Amino acid sequence: YERYGKVALTGEPARFEEWFGPLGRWFEVFAFKSGPRQLGVVITDVTERKRAEEAVRAQSAALEASALFPEQNPSPVMRVGADGALLYANPGSEPLRAEWKCQVGQVVPDEIRHAVQEALAQAAPAELDLQVSGRDYSFVIAPVAGHPYANLYGRDVTQRKRLADHLRERIEELETVMEVAPVAIWAAHD
Repeated sequence: YERYGKVALTGEPARFEEWFGPLGRWFEVFAFKSGPRQLGVVITDVTERKRAEEAVRAQSAALEASALFPEQNPSPVMRVGADGALLYANPGSEPLRAEWKCQVGQVVPDEIRHAVQEALAQAAPAELDLQVSGRDYSFVIAPVAGHPYANLYGRDVTQRKRLADHLRERIEELETVMEVAPVAIWAAHD
């Protein structure tokens, strides 16, 4: 009632929205002085508009959160154009870009540019393994349909590769021992 009293005293119209709990509805109220000692009020149900606005806010928040997804990924995520230009790079790609001396807007190394061009020409995902600064990376190059660029999703596979190499060496050693050992070995399983 304070708002209506202010309109009556000052003569200045007021427009505001209020939730009316008993009806579960939102109303827009336009109060104005319609004459001496007279107050005019126009009330409009704006519940659907408020719901639509809330839906838009929720969608915007969801889009904003999904837009941050590559930024928050600790693994390298990049977008490279058909001409080899680096169009996007997340913070996880910084060690690679530093080694390549390549920032957004510059051309990536030839090996990457050629792999992207090939994936775009085939219109199919491709894989690329790289060694950068003593680290091993595996990339999926994913062309984006209808666009002249591909997204590169990378991960550091150094430890996995070293473990596989170590295992391969141990197997070779065991095979050598088995070939030269004059002993029979029997393995039984339940």
